[in-house]
Amino acid sequence: RCPPSGFSSEPRLPPSLASNGGAQREELQLTISRPTLLLNHMAERYTSTPRVLMEFVDNAIDDAEAFYRRVEQEGGNEAEEGEGDAGESFGAYEREVEVNVFVCEESKRIRVVDNCRGMPREVLQRVVLNVGESKKRGVAFLNGQYGFGMQAFRTCCESLTVQTKTSAEEDAEEITLGRWQTDGFAVESVARAESAIKGTGTAITLDNFDEQWMDDTFSAREIAREIELHFERLLARPGLTVNVMEETSEGNTLSIHRCEPFDYAAQDLGVIESIDASVVWPAPGEEVGGKQAASVVPQKVNIRLCVSSQPVQGRIARFFVNGRRIKEVAGTRSFTAYSKRRWTVWAHPNVLGFIDISNEEGSAQGGALQPVITRDEFKRTRYRKMMFEYVIDLCEQKLEKALGRANKEQSDNKLVVLEDILTNVLSTVSREDNRRRVVNPNQAVDRAMLDSLEPPEGGLDLGTGSENQQQEEDPKTVERRKEKEAKAVPRRKKQPQVHQGFNVRLIRGEGKRSELIGNTIYVDIEHEDFKKRMKKNRTGHDRFDDRVCGYLATVIAAHYQDRRYVEHGPPESSDQAFQDMIDVYVRIEAKLRKNLPSLVKQMEAIEKEGF
Repeated sequence: RCPPSGFSSEPRLPPSLASNGGAQREELQLTISRPTLLLNHMAERYTSTPRVLMEFVDNAIDDAEAFYRRVEQEGGNEAEEGEGDAGESFGAYEREVEVNVFVCEESKRIRVVDNCRGMPREVLQRVVLNVGESKKRGVAFLNGQYGFGMQAFRTCCESLTVQTKTSAEEDAEEITLGRWQTDGFAVESVARAESAIKGTGTAITLDNFDEQWMDDTFSAREIAREIELHFERLLARPGLTVNVMEETSEGNTLSIHRCEPFDYAAQDLGVIESIDASVVWPAPGEEVGGKQAASVVPQKVNIRLCVSSQPVQGRIARFFVNGRRIKEVAGTRSFTAYSKRRWTVWAHPNVLGFIDISNEEGSAQGGALQPVITRDEFKRTRYRKMMFEYVIDLCEQKLEKALGRANKEQSDNKLVVLEDILTNVLSTVSREDNRRRVVNPNQAVDRAMLDSLEPPEGGLDLGTGSENQQQEEDPKTVERRKEKEAKAVPRRKKQPQVHQGFNVRLIRGEGKRSELIGNTIYVDIEHEDFKKRMKKNRTGHDRFDDRVCGYLATVIAAHYQDRRYVEHGPPESSDQAFQDMIDVYVRIEAKLRKNLPSLVKQMEAIEKEGF
């Protein structure tokens, strides 16, 4: 970015007097009195040990890019990284690249050792001591550009030591930085026999971690997991090996964790829908904000997203830049400001995969989507909004439709559970009413004696008694029942319908709130009154609460009490009918509320099972 007119990009000279139209003015320069204090505060943006380590592993992978060769497809176009199973690249390294991370909890130390090219003395001095001066800036396929990564150690440990070798026949060179050190830095030689680098490469040592950083993330297993998540796109490259080892203070290896790529084509994921796309934005000749695309730095967008039947921890949809993770899509505020489906799509645990942004090799670094210094968000560039909207148009609707289909099937399984609870509650109310009928209603009744009475087997006989059983149902009733059952929530074979004299079925019907046919109450879950009460949570799952219980209790109580009057005679007065209705409603509602915690637990279990 060019400096404004009248300003120079060159360093300012010391304060001096200069002429300004005949008048004298004093030129001033920016001064940082305590650079270490500023750097230490800047490093506080890193909040976990693995995130700090990613900077140093990233440096090694950037250096290995010199050995990487992309394979051309037919037509002369370079193959896109991320095409094919597991998002692998169609390139390869000219030689084996190995990055080893050693974790020693006993010594509060972590080492990162690679076998890449190493650094000459002048480069070693510059990358360690010259903050904000990166030779990677402007190189599209490299990740570093700020020249701050080496300073990340300041947030978590006391010192950083960088040792490097550019030739297997020469001694290594080493420099150490202290967290509060401002001068006295020196590059020292380390004999080949004493160096951890056997051929060429670089060894980073972060020493004396602060106690508060010695948490659960300070372990080989957790760091390996973080590397797998952060470099998911690059680990699939043939010839790249990243290991994380737990070691003792004497250097003995206790365990080894090899970092592996993730396979989105694995059968056990149960992929319902997927999006595999590799595009360039803006397309050549396309107008962007009233300007030709030639005026905007083009960026490749590699998309590998899927709706799976099972959630996978850590693999929810994420943004990547140059194969390195930025953040979960749902947690990227710059993106969700333009998305209307942050919670229903992007935060859904079954939406897995990545959206990887990169610049064309050989092109200038830049473009609409550029990461901030801590690589957990995107800069506010001129075309950021337009590129986000392009990605939204490309993905959101397709993912939402797939989730809708999957959620419907999962919702059906939940509604079957609700059906059974409603039927059991109604059966209990029926048994209670049958107990009441065996005693003269005008007689004083001992409550304990009443409760000890056994109800008739099967609960309340509603149109299924011995006399009615001998009669065939009216053909219109039979046909009506068949129509309702065709619209009822499907039941799994392992979920047989409960028959206890009175059944409740939830259907996707024709607009009628509810209907009683035979001994079955059909409740339409697509009726406006039901949908107003059945809310959904942020991920699109049905939320059962008191409002739903109250609605169902009202509908069921009305049909149940109506059938009782048919079987046992009408009420003596309208006041008696009112009292009976309220009594049945209150009992059904109370029993549903009592079953609500159990219902919610069963719903959560179904959600955890996946689609």
